[in-house]
Amino acid sequence: MTAPSRSAIVLAGGGSRRMGRDKANLPFGPETVLQRVVRIISASVDEVIVVARQGQALAFPGRVVWDEVAEEGPVAGLIAGLGATVATSCAVVSCDQPLLEGALIEMLFSQLQGHDAAIPRVAGFLVPTCAAYRRDVLEAAQAMFQSGERRLSRLADRIDARILEESDLLIADAGLASFRPCNTLVEYESLLRDAGLA
Repeated sequence: MTAPSRSAIVLAGGGSRRMGRDKANLPFGPETVLQRVVRIISASVDEVIVVARQGQALAFPGRVVWDEVAEEGPVAGLIAGLGATVATSCAVVSCDQPLLEGALIEMLFSQLQGHDAAIPRVAGFLVPTCAAYRRDVLEAAQAMFQSGERRLSRLADRIDARILEESDLLIADAGLASFRPCNTLVEYESLLRDAGLA
């Protein structure tokens, strides 16, 4: 068995306080939100690793690793995911992106060439939970976590990150639907409608 050259790390996360439910297990047509994101991203990678919080029950039969430290957010999730793969390049996505475009993942990998990370910036904010990273950033992420920093966006300050602006991203995702939020029931229902699944 050859080592994977590309991995996907899907952050299953927890429940949304505003939704009151675990977003990973929300139904999205015949799948859950997590299953849909895994299916979309699988076309671009050699392996998929789902990072879950301790005790989180997921309707997912594939490879799952667990956050070593509970409730510490996406930095801990990234560390767990990078530590579980030997792939040199990793796409990292949040499970609550059901309108994720496969072409966006391909773009992120292509823009990773010569950099430690390729990170989108949408509406003026970095989106480090829909980005591509070299596995080599694991050490920087661990150092950041040990320093007490829990904002994954700050990792860009510690590595050579290629920042992709909206004008770049529109080539792969014309409506930037990949970045649509799913934090409330209203947002969830809107995503279902736009996917033709209401």
